[in-house]
Amino acid sequence: MQSLKLNVRFLCAVGLSIVTIAACGDLTATSDMSMAAGGSSNSNNSPGSSGSATTPTSGGDSSMSVSGSAGSGTMPDGGNMLDASNGGSGGSAGASTGGSAGSSAGSGSAGTGTIVDPCTHTGPRTRTDLTPTNGRVDCTTNDFGIEGDWKLNSSDPQLMTVDFTGSNVCGKGQIAQVVSTPTSGGQPDFGRYWGGGLAFVMQNETPGAPALPYDANFNGLLGISATISGATIPAEMRFKFKMIGSNENYCLEVTGATSGQTITLHTGDAVHNCWAPDNTSTLNITMIENYEVQVVSQTTEAVPFDFCLTNITALSQ
Repeated sequence: MQSLKLNVRFLCAVGLSIVTIAACGDLTATSDMSMAAGGSSNSNNSPGSSGSATTPTSGGDSSMSVSGSAGSGTMPDGGNMLDASNGGSGGSAGASTGGSAGSSAGSGSAGTGTIVDPCTHTGPRTRTDLTPTNGRVDCTTNDFGIEGDWKLNSSDPQLMTVDFTGSNVCGKGQIAQVVSTPTSGGQPDFGRYWGGGLAFVMQNETPGAPALPYDANFNGLLGISATISGATIPAEMRFKFKMIGSNENYCLEVTGATSGQTITLHTGDAVHNCWAPDNTSTLNITMIENYEVQVVSQTTEAVPFDFCLTNITALSQ
């Protein structure tokens, strides 16, 4: 009888949270007694379920079993990150069986949780740097849900090269002269020779995967700025947002840019056909595909270029 009482006190002393405080008072074993204790949990989401303890009579000896279930928390899904602030700890469980001496053992079961999307940000948007690593920006490095790749974007890609190693975003080469084609009716074929440059896919799931629509409104993005520098800055350039599923131009015309100049493109400044603005169409900021830096083709000559983009920054105002 005394040994059973000592065993129960030992279970309380080592901190089995599943036994209620009332159960840890002075215990006197009788020939038939039972008790229930709450299960252990440590979670901001949901409590653990109740455990139980029973002590049947078997002659002069008694046995006790105690169990509890796990708490709940948040957990990753694939590439999603763990939200440690809400994680629950495993529930504690124990068992004590035997005669006058008794023994104890315990184990906890696995917790359950909720999925957290690392590309969804709430609160102040303070991480604005969009510098890529080997051509890719990961959404965990910024507060705007931007995750995608830089790529070459040209009507004549064989005439230019790009460098996306490390933090580089660079392009060099030339843009072909605009000439007439058999389908252009003797006029310069701008549909064929529209120019080229660099484009940033603002949302895709993995490197090289198809672009998904990026919602600038939901993610609090009001624009992007970048510093252009290099040996050959073209006299005429266009900074653009392209909508997914559309070839319409929503852009800002930039002429006479110099090396070291920062160009800011707000979503509200990207107007339809910026070289001759009209009101026939407006940019849908919930359906953005690319941010683009385009060298404009000319009817008089080919256009050489050699430049890089640095200080690429997401704008919240």
